Amino acid sequence: MRRLIVSTLFLCSGFILTLTPIGCDSPPDEETPTPTQTPTPSVSPTPMPTQTPPPDASPTPDDGPSPSEPPSTPGPTDSPLCASSSGDEPSDPFIDCVVSYDPPLAPEDMYGYDSFPEVVFGSPEGDEDGGGSTDVLSLGCGGTIEVYFEWPAIVDGEGADFIVFENPFYYGETTFAEPAQVSVSEDGVEWVTFPCEVDGQGTWPPTGCAGVYPVYAGSSNDLDPTDPEVAGGDAFDLATVGLEKARYIRLEDRTVEYYGDETWCGTSGGFDLDAISIVNQEPLD
Repeated sequence: MRRLIVSTLFLCSGFILTLTPIGCDSPPDEETPTPTQTPTPSVSPTPMPTQTPPPDASPTPDDGPSPSEPPSTPGPTDSPLCASSSGDEPSDPFIDCVVSYDPPLAPEDMYGYDSFPEVVFGSPEGDEDGGGSTDVLSLGCGGTIEVYFEWPAIVDGEGADFIVFENPFYYGETTFAEPAQVSVSEDGVEWVTFPCEVDGQGTWPPTGCAGVYPVYAGSSNDLDPTDPEVAGGDAFDLATVGLEKARYIRLEDRTVEYYGDETWCGTSGGFDLDAISIVNQEPLD
């Protein structure tokens, strides 16, 4: 079982969120953050493409944080909100802590915040039809979230190393997406960023971004959320940015840059984080 450590929140200028541990454990509300979805025919999940390397993306080596506790890092949150596991058993291959959450509007007004932070912990809630989950936290246009993996960490292995799950869905002949750019770090200080190509015209797919491909793995099926071949979502390879290990992932919404306007902004607008899973993890012994 996992326990939530809860927090008291304070708002300061720009609605940057500062959080101190408190506890909460409630299911997310049901609400659709994007246009009304219509039933789509069942589709077979396909492997997601690996992101292409950007020029001059070399991380700075670092000893990294202690595997038992995320260090305090520069940013909106001084004390991370964590879902902790009891005993000596290894953590699951999903997000362990939220280090910071910085939407453009008041955090308490954002979709999914009533179940924050546990709404981003655990496995994704997709379905085999790729319909798009409502078990998400909206970042808002230009918003960011930074998350931490306590143990195991993400390591560079064969193929993709982690998968980001949003809630894109099939919309007529295309796919509705609210993309985000992905950055990774071993120590929470030195970061490297994956490319994210958006053209201001809503041209799908926005290559290299998260929030592009529908999610298939979920509690309603037996699809493995750590298998890029069947899980759906957007897979990333640390080798793309020259990093051997990562404990931190930062997502920055790029919806306005993608569409060229603020049509899909608001309290349920922008990138909607469902989950992140580790594909290649450090040894547990």
